[in-house]
Parts: sequence; structure tokens; C-alpha cells
Amino acid sequence: MNNIKKSHSSSLTALKLSREENDSSRIAKSLYFIGDCYESSQKDSAYYYYLQAQKIYLKIHDYDKLGQMYFNKAYVLFYDGNYVECEVELTKGLGYLKDSDNIKLLYSCNTLMGNCLEKLFMYDQALKYHQLALRNLRAMKKNNTDSDEVNNFNISSVINICNLYDLKGDYSKSINELKPLLTKNLRKNWPRFYGIVLSNLAYSKMKNKEYKNVESMFLESLKIVDSLGYTSDVMYKKIHLGEFYLTQKDSLKSLKTLQEAYTVSIKLKNTNETLNTLKLLTRIDSRKRLFYANQYIAISDSINSIQSRTKNKYARIEY
Repeated sequence: MNNIKKSHSSSLTALKLSREENDSSRIAKSLYFIGDCYESSQKDSAYYYYLQAQKIYLKIHDYDKLGQMYFNKAYVLFYDGNYVECEVELTKGLGYLKDSDNIKLLYSCNTLMGNCLEKLFMYDQALKYHQLALRNLRAMKKNNTDSDEVNNFNISSVINICNLYDLKGDYSKSINELKPLLTKNLRKNWPRFYGIVLSNLAYSKMKNKEYKNVESMFLESLKIVDSLGYTSDVMYKKIHLGEFYLTQKDSLKSLKTLQEAYTVSIKLKNTNETLNTLKLLTRIDSRKRLFYANQYIAISDSINSIQSRTKNKYARIEY
């Protein structure tokens, strides 16, 4: 229900009662739930509680839950930009999960590992893990797991794989994988996914210099996610649309669209996309090129400083 305050209070009560009963399994579970309460707001606190739960799960030989804690720690590290440590935690977690029947958790671990290795520019290794995730999905399907859930996971995995194809310059592969996903069923039942796939297909076509219908595809996907209220999706679509206008040498439309994307990225505090828009804006707006370049340098330096401090922070928590 997203009532974090009450969840935190209940989890603390559960922890107190579990300690009174000296119930290791429930102590660990309470710590795990407290960590969940901090995952969005205070990542270092979430990491601390996951670590405490991990120690108990190791002592009582609950390897599925131990793998889950390694995954949760890796998830925190990934979204704090700490990719090397994220890979280490996932490797440990997958080691404990190798004989697990929890296919959904294995899928999550393999997917996060693929995304992590992508950030580390290890595209071939990332592809291997996303393909392992697809194998997990086939197993979930055999086990009669909820078909809608499997379908959504499958679309996410194909999108991840196609992102890698794009990064490797294999745009035609990406186009061939994405096209079959654009069905009426997807448009009706999962419009957000439809908007993402449509935009990604348009982007791959643009990069492959296939410009026919690309603008209308970007505009349609933008309209869909905007109507659903997904601000971050709107930002990504505007960046891609601005880049498209740049390929068409339409500087006015490109400038307007990228400035809108820049404003949204600042509002969302999405530093990666702020940098991307600034990089594109320096190519278009000659009048303000120096301003955008200085902004880029300032934000980039700030990110490097924060990541350095973050890395040390998690090492201290482990110690």
C-alpha cells in the first residue's frame, strides 16, 4: 500500500517480539522488511539492514533468503551507481542460488547482472545474463507461473537485450526483435510497455538510418506515456525525439524538445539524462554552447565526487 511509515513501525515491533522469542528466522525477516522501508529514501540504511539479515540467514543456512539479501544489496548498489560492487554481490548471491527453485529470484538476479555489466561496458557478458534470464522465464512458464507476469518479464528482457544490440551497433537485430512485440493486445492491456517498445523501435530505426515513420512513432509513444503520467518515460522519449530532429537537421524542433527534456531531467534529479541532454544541446545551441558545456563539467565532477564517497560509505558499512 506504499505506507512506509506504518510498515517501518510494524517491522520494528516484529523485530522486538522476534528477539524476545529468540526466533532467528523472524529476526532476519524483520530486519529485511525494515531494509525495504529505507530502500527508496536512505539507501545506506537499507543496505545496513539487509546486511544484518544476511548474517542471520547464513547462520541458519537459509540459502534462498541469503541469495535474496545479496540481490537486495546489489540492487541498492546499482541504483547508487556502484556497479563494480553490485557485480560482486550478485555473484555471491547467484552462488547460493544455484540449486534454488526460486526461479523468479534467479530471473531478477540475472537481469540485474545483465544491466550492471551493461553499465560496465561489458556488453557480451551482459547479453549472456539476459539470455539466462530468458531461460528462467521459460522455466517459469512451464511451472504455470502467472502468464501476465511472465509476459511482462519477457518484454522487459527483450527490451534489455535490444538496448545491448543498439549499444553494439546491431540495430537491425534490435528492430527484428522489437517489431513482433507491437501487438494490439500489448497496446490494450499494457500501454506503457507498448509506448516503450514503440519508442525503442523508433530509436533503433533512426540509428539504422531508416527514417520513415520514425517521427510519428516517437510522437505516439510520447503521447501514450504522457497520458499515463510517467514523467521519467516522457523525459526519455523527448531526448530521443530531440536526437531524431537533430539527424533531420531541424535545429529549432530539436532545441525546443531537448530543452523540455533537460527541464524534466533537472526536476527528476536524473543526472545521467541531464548530462545526455546537455551534451546534445552543446551541438545545437551555438549561442549558449559555453553555458551548457560548463553545466556538463560541473555536474560530471559532482557525480564523480559523490560516487567516490558512496563507494567508501558501503565499504564502511560492511566493515
